This record gives sequence, structure tokens and C-alpha cells, in this order.
Amino acid sequence: ACARTLKGRSYWVVNPFSRGAYKRWRLEGFATVIRRMPERFFVVIGQASDRSDAARLQADNVVDLTGQID
Repeated sequence: ACARTLKGRSYWVVNPFSRGAYKRWRLEGFATVIRRMPERFFVVIGQASDRSDAARLQADNVVDLTGQID
């Protein structure tokens, strides 16, 4: 499904889940950017433990690969 969704499209890969809280941008900030750029596709990556937070970023222009990339 992911390859079909992204094939022929440009997209941005984001990993909003820094291990250090002092380096982490607020999740709401990422959500705002995603909402304001509906013409862009975003691929969200991170560890499996980040899945519940990644769910908060779901939108029609988001492909969530959190926990699926080594």
C-alpha cells in the first residue's frame, strides 16, 4: 500500500521522535505543518515504541512507517 501511495509523488520523511526531550520539537508542531501542507506527502518514521504518538499525526497525506524500518 505504501509504494502505491507514494509512487510518482514527492514526499518528506520525518522522524519527530528524538530520544532527548530537549531536542524534540512538539508533536503538535509537526501536526500543524502536516495540516497546513495538504499537497505534500509525509512519511513518518520512528521506533515501534513511537507508534501511539505517530497515530496523532495521521492525515490523508501521511504514510506511517513507524516501527517498520530497521
